[in-house]
Amino acid sequence: MGCRVLTDLGGTADEDAAYRYLITVPSATAATIAAELDRPVPEVTAALAALARRGLVTSAGADPVRYVAAPPTIAGQALLNQQREALVRAEAGLAELVTAYRQGSALRAVTEVVEVIKEPDAVRQRVTGMLRGARREMLALVAPPFVAITVDDEDAQIQVRVSGANRTVYDRRIFETPGALESARTHAHAEDEWRVHDRVPMKLIIVDRELAVLSTVYAETGPPGTMLVHRSTLLEALLGFYELIWSQSVPLSLGLAVMPADSPLSDEERLVLSLLLTGMTDQAIAMHLGVGHRSVQRTVRRLMDLAEVSTRIQLGWHAHRYGWLGPA
Repeated sequence: MGCRVLTDLGGTADEDAAYRYLITVPSATAATIAAELDRPVPEVTAALAALARRGLVTSAGADPVRYVAAPPTIAGQALLNQQREALVRAEAGLAELVTAYRQGSALRAVTEVVEVIKEPDAVRQRVTGMLRGARREMLALVAPPFVAITVDDEDAQIQVRVSGANRTVYDRRIFETPGALESARTHAHAEDEWRVHDRVPMKLIIVDRELAVLSTVYAETGPPGTMLVHRSTLLEALLGFYELIWSQSVPLSLGLAVMPADSPLSDEERLVLSLLLTGMTDQAIAMHLGVGHRSVQRTVRRLMDLAEVSTRIQLGWHAHRYGWLGPA
């Protein structure tokens, strides 16, 4: 029956269901409501008591007690105002915590700037926590072997949803692995940006320019570790290195961006062209797209005819000049 408003405002599912039933009738007892909802009477009675405390229902009569719903426009608006006030207080408190954290960061000793974590589960927990808490951007360097970060909670969105703020550079060798391209497309969003570099030297994630995850620290014995780098000159150096790699990389279109209606290329042609410009062979492109080698060659031939060029190098120049893959 639509969204659970009371649940979103901090109530329980039983409270939401009981209130929704009450607004459809003049009044009802706890037993009647329990029967209608197929819930135990004690649980419904507890839900009604909670609703009464929040001003959403009133009670009348003594044997048995009958409950009446308060108008949603009045009681609901009061709850919304309370939630807004709580959010304002929480936001102010969070700002104070951020300020205190940054002040504390300035006092960190050199040995505290970098954390080394060796347990895989601990690494995954810290990384997913970083991504869920990101506010502005995520920068990533992806080197072999390719590992997609996932979480068990299907409702958790660990990708930063800030338009144009997610930038990822892939090592070209990653796309030698079957399924790597499809996995990259699965975890990508249309507003993100991607590029490909000949040789990405490390795995790196930087969130909000405040915290970085750098893999891997190789040890002589035991499993490799992962470094967490806090705000410091070392983090600034990693940011500078990331921007250098980004500037040296080739734009990659994963076929997700919305192109102008007058674009001369189909989505398939745009994807083939993008993979071709990253240096992939026709065979590698065919493998990733699940088509035949000759199908890729025919697509490239159509693109060359469309650009009125005779070589693939000229095709790349033409595609860049006329924005066939969107802005670089």
